[in-house]
This record gives sequence, C-alpha cells and structure tokens, in this order.
Amino acid sequence: MSTFSNSMSPPQRRAHATSRASNVGLACSLCRSRKVRCDGKLPACQRCVKDGQDCEYATERARRPLKDQIQNLRQRVADLESQLDASRRSSISVDPQGVREEPDESRPIIMATGSMSLNAEGNLVHAGSSSTFFWFMKKRAMENLPQAHPPTLSYLFPPHLPVTLSPSMHDRLINLAFQSQLEFGRIVDQTLFRADLEENHNSRTPSYSRFLHLIILGHGCRYIDDLQPSLSIDGTYENRGDIFISAAKALVAAEMEAPCLSSIPAFALLAIYVGNMRQDHLAFTYQGIAVVMAEEFLLDQRVSDHVVTMSDSDRRLERYRQMTYWVLSVVSSWHFCVFGRVHHWPGPVQHIEIPFKGSSLQVDPISLVDLAFKYHCRLSKIAGRIVSQIYNRADDRRQYLVKLDQELVTWCAALPQQLKPDGFASNPVPQ
Repeated sequence: MSTFSNSMSPPQRRAHATSRASNVGLACSLCRSRKVRCDGKLPACQRCVKDGQDCEYATERARRPLKDQIQNLRQRVADLESQLDASRRSSISVDPQGVREEPDESRPIIMATGSMSLNAEGNLVHAGSSSTFFWFMKKRAMENLPQAHPPTLSYLFPPHLPVTLSPSMHDRLINLAFQSQLEFGRIVDQTLFRADLEENHNSRTPSYSRFLHLIILGHGCRYIDDLQPSLSIDGTYENRGDIFISAAKALVAAEMEAPCLSSIPAFALLAIYVGNMRQDHLAFTYQGIAVVMAEEFLLDQRVSDHVVTMSDSDRRLERYRQMTYWVLSVVSSWHFCVFGRVHHWPGPVQHIEIPFKGSSLQVDPISLVDLAFKYHCRLSKIAGRIVSQIYNRADDRRQYLVKLDQELVTWCAALPQQLKPDGFASNPVPQ
C-alpha cells in the first residue's frame, strides 16, 4: 500500500503545482502584492470584500501571453533574420562588370585603394594607396560616398564655417556683401570668387581662401534686414557679422605665416570692417599687414606685354596680381578719406622676366619691408590721434586737418631714403 502511495505522490504534487500556477495568474493586484491566496472571483475576490479594499485585476495581456503575441514575435525574428541574410549577401556581391567566363590576366583580381577623409577645409581628400585591399568592391564603395557632404557644398558646414548655413542663406549673404560694398572699387572679383567657391579645394585659384570667405560673409551680415537667431544677428549694425569675423581673426596668425594673394584683399576688407566700428588702430594694423604683403609679393612690378613665353596660367596669375595691386590702392584711398591716412604707392615697373621675390631688388626685401612697417605704424599713430581729436571736437575739424598735414610732412621728411617715393611734395590744406 505504501508503494502504491509513493508512486502516486509525484503526480499529485505536479498537479497541485500546476493548479497553483494557474491560480497565480488569476490573483488580483492586492493579493499578488501581498503574496496571499486569491480566489479570483469577479468583480471582487472574497479577501478584498472582507478587508473593504478595491479589487483590481490585471488585463488579459499582462496576465498571460497570448498565442497571437508569441506568433507575432516569432514573425519579427524571422523578418530580422531574412534582412541580415540579405545584407550579408549584398556585402559580398561582386561587380557584374568584373565577372567573366574567362579571367582577364591583364586585370588584377585584388585591387588596391586609398582612404577618403575630410581635411581642415571640410573637403573629401583621397589619402592615396595604402595596405587596404578589396575584392571588386568599387561599386559598393561609391554607393557609400554620397552619405558624406558633397565636396562642392562643404563650404556650408563646420569646420569650414562656425555655423551651418543653408545654400539660400549663404547665397544671400554673399549677394549682400557684393551689392552693398565689395562691388565699389572691385575689391574682390565676384565672378572669380563664386567660380572658386564651387570648385574642389585642390582646383581653386589664389583668388579664394577660407579667410577671405569668412570676411565676406561678415560684411554680408551687416546688410541683412531681418533678425537671424542662428547667426547671432541683432539690431546693431557694427556687430552683426561678428560670428564670422571672430572666426576670421582666429586665422590671422596662420594667414600671416603662409600668405597667398587672396590674403591681401582679405586683410583690406577686415580693416574696412573694424574701421566701420571705429576701431582705428586695429584697422591701421590690418591695412598695414596688407601693405607689407603687397610689398613682399612685389605687386608693384609688372611683366612686359611683349613677353610671349608665359603660359596661360602664368598670365592669369599676373592679371590677378595687377588686380590685387589696384584693389589695395582703392582701400588706401578709402583709409585716407575716412581716417586721414596717407599712403604713397610706387608706380608700376615694367620687367622682362616674371617677377619673383628678391629677383631685382638691390636691398634685402625682408629688411626693407620691416623698415617700412615700422614707419607705417608711426603714421598710423599720427593719423589715429588726429582722427580721435576730430571725433571729439567736430567744430575744429579744419584746424586738426592742418595739424595732420604738418605732422605728415614731418613724418615724410624723417623717412629713410629707400622708403621715400619719387617726386613727393606736400600739399598743405588751405587756411
């Protein structure tokens, strides 16, 4: 009898456990939290009725997983597995052009490639051949390239600009800058600038640089007629372009260390920008840097018209040199009208050979530029002091102009002989 009872006891325990498991899911929320037995009656169990508590049952979805829910999860897993299989097959697919019945011995099976990366200007740069190889993956790689910014639009995004600009806003700022200020005196040639802007970084001419680009955008912000919170533009005319001008000022040291021809009009435009903010000494400094660069590049020297050995690229470069020379002359005239600053430009000189730095100068150009810059700074201090007096007492402007003329004559008389322009004569202001 005991044997019979022992053999029957495990099924009884399993049945009891199954009964308890089925009842656990039927318990109300209060009995479940107390971990006590619940009869599962509706609308309220006897324990909640006895204790005077609100009896709440969980929803059918939470009480027991439904068969359709399990089936739905299984279907989702199957879909994910099929997607993974498809992506795995596409990742090892070969170029149909490269699959042939008979292999071409002249075509290598394994092809070398380089790496693509963004440089400091925000353009895609090919790093050259490396140890990376791929098995006919050219088509796959080219499909992934459009995910990055196209090279022709990289100038709209950081790190090229301090903020991201839409193409329409960028074009608007460029138009405002040229229509309102840059067209006068052709400080920057708009056609050349826009053509270089759309070119790849390695294909641009000396008429473009990131430094010049930022300064032009700063000038354009001054003439915008509506507030732009993304550009930190407020109602003050002088400070509207500071977000771009501040980024340009951070590049001044690097631009002076490795200047190009576009650096000269860029510094001239930067001098105009800060000059309109009545930062006279800073304007003189930037204009002085432009003058030093113009002298260092020997922009006053010209190539004779009858020279026929120059290539087309050299002739384009020479025309840009001449344009930059006259641009700085125009800006110097602007400084004279606004600040009373005088700068004498040497006349163009005809040379047979293409001018290079130090090729035909009797004096070391670096020491000459250094000497000229020192006297230029003295001139800036004289003009800055007179202009500040004119601002303070506008009624005595003629008196201060006479004083300015006298100090300029004294300054010019103290110049070293190699810095004196030919035929210089003082023209005093009439009393």
